[in-house]
Amino acid sequence: MEYHMFIVWGYGGSHLSAIMQNLREEDFFQVYDVFKVEWDKERFNENLSKFYGQSLPKGCAKELEIGRTPFTCIIVRDLNPQYAIRQKKGRSIRVNTNMFDRKILFRSWDGGRNTVHCTNNVAEATEDLEKLLGMDYKKMQLPKTWDGEIRSYKRNVVDPDVGWESIEEMFNVLHETVGYLVLRNFEGLPEEYTVGNHGDIDILVADLKNAVEITGAYHVGNVVHYGVKIKGEEVRFDFRHLEDNYYCSEWERDLLDRAVKDIPTLGLVGTQELVEIGGGFMRPNNKDYFYSLLYHAVIQKPDIKADYIPRLIALAKSIGLDGFDKKTLQNRAFLIKFLTTYMESHGYYYVKPSDPTVWYRV
Repeated sequence: MEYHMFIVWGYGGSHLSAIMQNLREEDFFQVYDVFKVEWDKERFNENLSKFYGQSLPKGCAKELEIGRTPFTCIIVRDLNPQYAIRQKKGRSIRVNTNMFDRKILFRSWDGGRNTVHCTNNVAEATEDLEKLLGMDYKKMQLPKTWDGEIRSYKRNVVDPDVGWESIEEMFNVLHETVGYLVLRNFEGLPEEYTVGNHGDIDILVADLKNAVEITGAYHVGNVVHYGVKIKGEEVRFDFRHLEDNYYCSEWERDLLDRAVKDIPTLGLVGTQELVEIGGGFMRPNNKDYFYSLLYHAVIQKPDIKADYIPRLIALAKSIGLDGFDKKTLQNRAFLIKFLTTYMESHGYYYVKPSDPTVWYRV
């Protein structure tokens, strides 16, 4: 037995009665509840983007296909789930065929348009029910039989006052859509949003426009400074992106391509319980972290910040650079020569940042 959901988007509404009748006549489905959901019109595309985990701006093909009007969510109980492989967007995926095949049937009634959405497995059902209706799959207590009433429900996926439920949720969506990495000062993430005197989280993204649209970011200063609401709190980000000359574009692409997921470490809660702390976000591998941080510290700052010194020494040791100590980091002429050798060996070069607030001294 599984709980699932069909969504009949606004432009598919002319087939709603037939869809409801079909579901109620099927032996393995029980209709448990039905909602007419309405999003704020001015936030429709922001909601749509967060729901699907991709950039879907106003006037996009998806919006034109499904409409911007209220839509219907039908929660069903599948009494006999069946799983098999189906093709979705050219990929073979394992899905609940009772749901998937019924969705294809309903779409065929509308000329094959994607005006009906369904959850393909329990994980997707859990996520979609929470996003759209605020329901906890594990705690669902629905009536055994639907009473026939379609309930009105006004709830945005994106609450402008709350934003993302967690920074991990935002990172996961960015990873699946735009591609990103946290450049540095991530040692406290995701529990803490700042490290020492470094107030903003520095992120490199493949596509700035999409990243801003998906995260709901808004300007809080110059062109790269953004705020993003997370649990109602404004968290500051500096969005760096391809072709912005923060690093040369070849280096920026390599940083994104070689990014790794940070691994949680064990830490103490209070004085007794060991739990996993940190992890779950994309960051540079240790070698990329060392050289990109060194470039930032030497080229983009008037002086090397004190808290960068132990970090650079530890990173150098982790990648096998012996003798890289505090004295070495005080010799700027040596560091420039050392950086230049590394960069030339990888086809990288010094470049003046587009952001006028960033230092540039070679």
